[in-house]
Amino acid sequence: MKSLVIALTLLFGLVHARAETTATPTSIIVSIDKDGKLAVNGVAVARDEDLEPKLRSFVFGKAAPAVSIAADVKAPKGRVTFVIAEAKRAGITKIGVMAAPKKS
Repeated sequence: MKSLVIALTLLFGLVHARAETTATPTSIIVSIDKDGKLAVNGVAVARDEDLEPKLRSFVFGKAAPAVSIAADVKAPKGRVTFVIAEAKRAGITKIGVMAAPKKS
């Protein structure tokens, strides 16, 4: 009986660990700097053409994560629109724009 408990404990631990490592991210942050350069979760996107495939890599089945866009105040405004369009092309429908707190 004791060996059965140990085996089940080990099995549960492995299943639990595997579930944690394959979990779908719940959000993606796309950053736009003042020059319009893009980064996804802190990793630079070299070319505009690479954004949609990068975002699509986060989509697993029907559970697409949300995208938050964090744009520098001086970023070209068209870049936000571009990111929204690319996220939609990647199959992501939950898209938001992060706002910096107002300075007092």
